[in-house]
Amino acid sequence: MLAVPAGFVSRNIVKKLLLILGMLCFASSLIGVGEIWAKEIASADLRTYPVFDAVAVGKRIVAVGEWGGILTSVDGGQKWTLQQAPSEETLTTIRFIDENTGWAVGHHGTILKTTDGGVSWVIQTPDLQATDPLLGVYFADKDHGFAVGSFGFLLETKDGGKTWQKRDIGQGDMHLKAINGSPDGNLYIAGEQGKVLRSSDGGASWKTLQTGYKGSFWGVLANDKLVLMHGMRGTLYLSENRGQSWTKIPSHTTVGLIAGAMLSPTTIVLAGAEGTVLQSTDGGHSFSATSLSDHSAINAAVPLSASSALLLGRSAPNVYKLTTQ
Repeated sequence: MLAVPAGFVSRNIVKKLLLILGMLCFASSLIGVGEIWAKEIASADLRTYPVFDAVAVGKRIVAVGEWGGILTSVDGGQKWTLQQAPSEETLTTIRFIDENTGWAVGHHGTILKTTDGGVSWVIQTPDLQATDPLLGVYFADKDHGFAVGSFGFLLETKDGGKTWQKRDIGQGDMHLKAINGSPDGNLYIAGEQGKVLRSSDGGASWKTLQTGYKGSFWGVLANDKLVLMHGMRGTLYLSENRGQSWTKIPSHTTVGLIAGAMLSPTTIVLAGAEGTVLQSTDGGHSFSATSLSDHSAINAAVPLSASSALLLGRSAPNVYKLTTQ
């Protein structure tokens, strides 16, 4: 007679229950509210390195996060490869100007550069004894770029990051959360106290734009027709005249909106705390809202096409393929 080891039956029951639970979780990760659909496609490769930002570079996706983690995916985010990084400082933001050349910035003034699509990186951190984090980076071309961060910290380079100069733009200790540019050459910085900074001369001078909001903006999206600010407590402000006037846009949420992506001139996706996902199909004038099933905070939104984006969660390995109709 075949002996059954003690605990064998109970272990099998537990395994079956876990399998069923996993299937239910997968099914619940498919959401569809209105015209937004998201499917969880995560792999455990991201578990060790929670992601703070990501970009699409040709067919490759490059993500950065805690402990200097730099990861790449060539299959739409299902599998990830950890690249060797020259720093263990947390990386907050990444930006590419073409399929090969990009920069990542992070804590303690860290600046990294790649010229092979994110596979290898070199340190370009300036010797400024910076201890505060850099939170945004933007390059107008392969030479001219900016990095912004805490306590009014703004750096500028005109030689592709070989050297950086610290700029004082008169904002004192106000944290500069993000920087972006529009096709018409204007530059925008998201700040605190509802402030937006704009430069129309390539960063030589900056003008403070008052939105009427008193809280913090966390990100800025811009094209040749609009500027959209997003931030804490579901705050959205839209300008269609380069920041001369602003309209507060209902977001139907009170959670922080951390990530944003323009999929087309009219389609915008925003995401943030508690798995909140917003979509606009009219150039930011109105948004519909939904939430991911596991309510994971989303830190990055990566445009894949005019109707799809990749959402990367703070609590790895949550990665979602978002499709708009």
